[in-house]
Amino acid sequence: MDRYNDTGKEAFLRKSRNLYELGCTHSPSDYYVCINAASKSVFLGEYDKALEIADKVEGIVGKEVAVNDYWKTATAAEVQLIKKEFILAGQLYQAGVDMDPMDVGSHQSTRKQARLLLDHLNASDEDREKIELAFKGIPE
Repeated sequence: MDRYNDTGKEAFLRKSRNLYELGCTHSPSDYYVCINAASKSVFLGEYDKALEIADKVEGIVGKEVAVNDYWKTATAAEVQLIKKEFILAGQLYQAGVDMDPMDVGSHQSTRKQARLLLDHLNASDEDREKIELAFKGIPE
């Protein structure tokens, strides 16, 4: 992914997605590799594939707050974002921030990923605000 970010060459993004997808195939309960495959599919403009993978991830993480588990909650939010369920995604992101308000680095990382997805999903300003609100007060 770093090579894609450095060069903008889609082949590197596709390779990154394919590797995450392979990891997801071999470890289907590993929501980290699976959500990355879904998100990178969005970045590639392969929304149907992204939804297919996101549905699998939703089967692992659900669509509710995972008590005392920031990353599982943030992943549930990312699934809902990919599915364009902006209200629920915003609520889950907010729950994650509220869970550990001092973990600024994690929130910044999560917000960065959410913003990339919002860009690729062509989200409206109104829908973007539902997500951004969860990160209000988190420094850039």
